[in-house]
Amino acid sequence: MTNSLVRPSTRPLPNTPDPHGAERTRSVCANPGRDAAGPWTAACGGLPELRFSPRLTPGGLELFLAALRLTVRRRGYVLIREANFGRTALRALLQAIADPGLPVDAELRRRLCVHGTPPSLPVPARVPALPLHRDAVLVEAPGELLGFSALATDPAFDAGALELVDSVTALTEFPTDLLRVLASRAFEYRLRDCSPFPNVPPEWFVRPTFVRAAAGRALNIVLPPTPRPGIAAPWETRLRGLGPRASADQIARVDDHLRASSTFRSHTWSTADAVVVDNSRVLHGIAAVPAAARHHVIRESL
Repeated sequence: MTNSLVRPSTRPLPNTPDPHGAERTRSVCANPGRDAAGPWTAACGGLPELRFSPRLTPGGLELFLAALRLTVRRRGYVLIREANFGRTALRALLQAIADPGLPVDAELRRRLCVHGTPPSLPVPARVPALPLHRDAVLVEAPGELLGFSALATDPAFDAGALELVDSVTALTEFPTDLLRVLASRAFEYRLRDCSPFPNVPPEWFVRPTFVRAAAGRALNIVLPPTPRPGIAAPWETRLRGLGPRASADQIARVDDHLRASSTFRSHTWSTADAVVVDNSRVLHGIAAVPAAARHHVIRESL
């Protein structure tokens, strides 16, 4: 089993002497055990990995879901190969993770096997990158789980890589002076257009910098989007009480240290991949998608 489609971070990963080894060679993982039709996990300097098959036996499906819950709880994210989940399947998967008491019956198996249909046309215009953020913080409606499923990818483009970092661990790696800044300076935000969100004020507003996740203290922030010439940013982010330059410098340090974390991963999609993310502790970002790329990744939250 290979993990060559997972792009490593720029710093060495645990048990990976060469930081570019996952790109230069095929990293083969030992199979730690499976039943006759069951899942298995792998961690080769990328995302922890499971495989899904519609041919899983009832016992195999229960094993798959148990391994999925355990991996999300321990690591905060997991890659599922060969999933090919449509929206119905992705929603069913998140519900099954969140509710261990959900019956593993024929109806759940049916929903998990509903495949998605990608659009026939390529992306008409460039889709800008999303910075690292906790999903739905600005509108005060963050879900506990996020699911992503790649219905179509284009090997001709390096498009839409999913960036993930476990902020619980990353905070333990931050320098002390940066932690002091985060503890003393609140993050403030302003939306360019808040009309779709009646509960969001039109002026600058604050969201708590930290939240308590099951794994520990986590970040509850949205970093600013990359400036685009001639295009107004959909939102602004600043640190209260600092001037524009000082605020931008400190926020850039936060981004740099998150990307230098031992838990930072950047996953290059392959068609039929799915990724589940614990939104209570993991920040995610998305790389830009160039125009003309046949790239379609759907997202669900719970």
